[in-house]
Amino acid sequence: MMLVCSFYSLSLHPNRDEKRYRTMKVAVLTLRLHSNYGGILQAYALMTVLKRLGHEPYLVFNQNFKERNLFSRSSLYMRNILKKVLLGQKGLEVFRERRFRREYEVVCRQTVPFVLKYISPRTDTVCTPVDWEMLQDKYHFDAYIVGSDQVWRTSYTQDMPLFFFSFLKDDSVKRLSYAASFGTDEWSFTREQTARCASLVKKFAAVSVREKSAVDLCKNYLDVKAEWVLDPTLLLSKEDYLRLVSSKSGDGDSPSRLLVYLLDKSEEKERVVSHWERKTGLRRFYVNNPHTESGTHDLNERIAPPVEKWLEGFASARFVVTDSFHACVFSILFHIPFCVIGNPERGMARFHSLLSLFSLENRLVTPADGQAIDSLDFPAIDWDRVDLELGRLRQQSIDFLNTNLTKA
Repeated sequence: MMLVCSFYSLSLHPNRDEKRYRTMKVAVLTLRLHSNYGGILQAYALMTVLKRLGHEPYLVFNQNFKERNLFSRSSLYMRNILKKVLLGQKGLEVFRERRFRREYEVVCRQTVPFVLKYISPRTDTVCTPVDWEMLQDKYHFDAYIVGSDQVWRTSYTQDMPLFFFSFLKDDSVKRLSYAASFGTDEWSFTREQTARCASLVKKFAAVSVREKSAVDLCKNYLDVKAEWVLDPTLLLSKEDYLRLVSSKSGDGDSPSRLLVYLLDKSEEKERVVSHWERKTGLRRFYVNNPHTESGTHDLNERIAPPVEKWLEGFASARFVVTDSFHACVFSILFHIPFCVIGNPERGMARFHSLLSLFSLENRLVTPADGQAIDSLDFPAIDWDRVDLELGRLRQQSIDFLNTNLTKA
């Protein structure tokens, strides 16, 4: 018997005082939503959950470019030229913002519609220091949430203090993190970043993280207690996601579908895919454009397929081979047997944390470390047990949000 763990079956408002649990206007700060399917869907999920809890969430529309008139663009380029020539900033890219805008318009032309349609409302574009400083004055949010995704990973974030709300001057505004991730189990902040962020995080009402290892990182380096919660995508059900696609079965009329979603290709990963093709008798198909993140291909060759098509792939898959955290998540949600290929260079903590929640650690392989591929085989997954644990963890995560999104 399959246990249904729908969001609606959870106790969303356990024993709460309605005078305290009034609707809050909440700003959600995460990484930029461009062509990363997991990043887009976790933002969608968190916004959806907050709405179902009775709040009014806004996505902070964080971008690395903004719409400018001719005068503003000319002024920006002139300032960059002067910095490059007069101040000796040789590495400065004069037309960097124009390049970012062009990449966004072309590469993300099929993923942006999902963001615009389903992840709303949004703030105006936030790009410059002035934009950040004016954000609270403009919108008067009751609370700010940072997360989820790898918002605290230094290689993904140029200005780390921003993701600890350094731009907020009013200490009375509630701050918290939800499933924030460092992306790795090693501390990578500089000494200055550590000191600054440790000071800022003390202003948080509560801290929650996505990985178990992050609990220790927060304690040891930021001197703050953190709670381990689920990635937002796991707070919604399979049925919630199927409502977003044009067909609940995608291309699933054919049973011979082995979904392959690889962020980084290698000979070892190709051997793993080929092994599972032989083992399962399924034919591989891809749900992403392998050139999307390439800096050498033409922009029109890098266009990322729609988010809905990515979801349809899981609706029709019979087995999944991936090196992606969120593809692993959706395999679990959709009850698809899977093999996840670990990449130590990108960080293994995410996979260890996720899989350990459901006793599925044996699904993680690391061929780069010499693990045998030809003999790979897994026992069947007990989906009833997985769903039972998922339901319990969902309730804990919802309780974290309910407890901390309150008005004094």
